[in-house]
Amino acid sequence: MTFSSHRTKVGVRHSPRGRRGVPRRRDQEGARHIGEHLHTGPALALAGGIALFLAGDVAFRAVMRLFPVRFRALAVPVVLATALLGIHVSAPAQLLALVLILVAMLAVKARRERAAQEPSGGSRRDAA
Repeated sequence: MTFSSHRTKVGVRHSPRGRRGVPRRRDQEGARHIGEHLHTGPALALAGGIALFLAGDVAFRAVMRLFPVRFRALAVPVVLATALLGIHVSAPAQLLALVLILVAMLAVKARRERAAQEPSGGSRRDAA
């Protein structure tokens, strides 16, 4: 028997799926409660992590003079407010709200940049 086949056999023999009656680990219990509300700590950690990322991005862009930063700066308190959704509604509601906020922030920013790049000499009717 070679070393690699021995490792495979040991891995299969001692894997958690191969044993019956093995108690679930604590970190595996989260999947059962996906629709429940979050406790204050995890909800604030989720919202606070994204808000901290956005605030750091705003600071970096301000130092590097990459403007505009106002869309990201305005998103920070809105992102922090999603912690209330996680606490009172559910974790998926908070995640969905965070994704929607970030997508909306980027969409508004792109629309404003596109509008700023268009020639501002007149309306389309004047060009025809």
